[in-house]
Amino acid sequence: MADKGRRRLEAPSLRGSPRGLSGAIRLEGRQPVAPAPELPELSLDPASVAVAEMEAPDGERTAQIRLGVPETTPPGTYQSLVSVGETPVRVVLEVEPRARLRASPKRLNLTADPGQDVTGAVSISNIGNVAVEIPPTVRFGLFDIRGVERAIGRALIATPVRDERRVDILMEELAREHGGLVTSEVEGAGEILPGHVRYIGLKFTVPSEVSSGRTYYGVVRLRGGRFKLRIEIGEKAPRRPRRAPA
Repeated sequence: MADKGRRRLEAPSLRGSPRGLSGAIRLEGRQPVAPAPELPELSLDPASVAVAEMEAPDGERTAQIRLGVPETTPPGTYQSLVSVGETPVRVVLEVEPRARLRASPKRLNLTADPGQDVTGAVSISNIGNVAVEIPPTVRFGLFDIRGVERAIGRALIATPVRDERRVDILMEELAREHGGLVTSEVEGAGEILPGHVRYIGLKFTVPSEVSSGRTYYGVVRLRGGRFKLRIEIGEKAPRRPRRAPA
């Protein structure tokens, strides 16, 4: 005869990204749930384990389980065991694809003049579980790092002309702080496999719209990651004209 105090657990499915697999198990019996999962077939991050017991109004009890495996675990279905308390439970882990890239450095610092050709390089690590394609070109905008502050200040002290709203002035001032759009060639474009690292180079022309003595930032976005650029413009570059007073 089965021990009445021992709970029978349904084989659950835990679904999600490698670092966020989660699911629920229905419990029978009144023994407490102990957060002690074990995964013989996969490497488990102990710090990622969380088990919470819940009871519905109708008395049904469940154990909500969340755990993580290495981020480079390929997408697919895995069979394994999880120990909850003293009871081993066979579970199905459904690992979903996740694209994730890490750039080093996280910010590329450059110095240039308007219209100047510049180059820079970063290393890209694929820390996800699927291959990621690096495109042959990327596009990003440049914005003055103090542009928002200056635009708001000018909009607040400006005198609106007839039918002009102050928010319209603000939008105009923000647009003036934009340094333009950049299209950059990418050296080292192509597929990066999970767990691999590749150096990529950027080659682009700084827009002629940027102002002297200013510093601009931009964000290069890739599938699964991004990195920032900071470009200091030389003092000899021309400055943009200010908004004419009303």
